[in-house]
Amino acid sequence: MTSASIYFLIFFAAFLHALWNIIIKSLDYSLAGIAVKVFFQSIIFFPIIFFVPFPEGITWFYITCSFLLHSLYFILLGSMYDRNPNWIDQQLAKLATSIGRVDRIKD
Repeated sequence: MTSASIYFLIFFAAFLHALWNIIIKSLDYSLAGIAVKVFFQSIIFFPIIFFVPFPEGITWFYITCSFLLHSLYFILLGSMYDRNPNWIDQQLAKLATSIGRVDRIKD
């Protein structure tokens, strides 16, 4: 992949994320919107399982943990949007998800 295509994919992902936030925040019942989003994501990405090897061993542990954490995150986020769409709640949710993404700098 060229660096231009990588930048395009990053900006496209950012656009989709912003669009998703606008749609979810504009709904009266955000949790239902999140459920619809996850449903369509599952349909779109389902064919990929036929092109990757079947997971083995410890991989199932990580898949299960990822599923549970993502489910909890989406349920809490939808509840926050419905209960109190304050800026601080959204920032706390973003902070909680970004903590795991920070790479440690090694000397």
